[in-house]
Amino acid sequence: NRDIHNLKIVICDFGYSKKFMKDEKDDRFVGTPQFIAPEVVNHKLYDNKIDIFSLGCSLFFMLTKKFVYTSPRRNRAQWKLEAQNAAIHYEILNEKKISDDAIDLIRSMCQKDPNDRITIERALHHPWILNERKTTQTETDVLNNLFQAERRDQDGDVLG
Repeated sequence: NRDIHNLKIVICDFGYSKKFMKDEKDDRFVGTPQFIAPEVVNHKLYDNKIDIFSLGCSLFFMLTKKFVYTSPRRNRAQWKLEAQNAAIHYEILNEKKISDDAIDLIRSMCQKDPNDRITIERALHHPWILNERKTTQTETDVLNNLFQAERRDQDGDVLG
């Protein structure tokens, strides 16, 4: 069983980060295009559920080394349409032989309607997180790295 309390995720670049208070919403158009939630692109009020969407996009990228949307640099109009509709290229997951459980988790995280998205609590208890068997070595490596225990030297300093 995976210990969800030892989950180790390193996230950086908090230039536009914000901690939402209960029931607080925002409407600023900020975010990294390849990881942006539809409600941001559609100029709708949003809350911290955009983070679940972005984490789903991050998991997609970690497993496939591909972005969920067309690159905005290659075709801005196509990217915007894909992002507005959460038109994620799920066929890439099948091409990479990603497990059904991993695909289900990504789909649950990347729902267009934020009210249909999985919560972080439910995501941490998803079968893909808890199941030891993975379809590909990439899946195993990604999950193992997420749950890599901190190692400390004899002085108690974290080694990584």
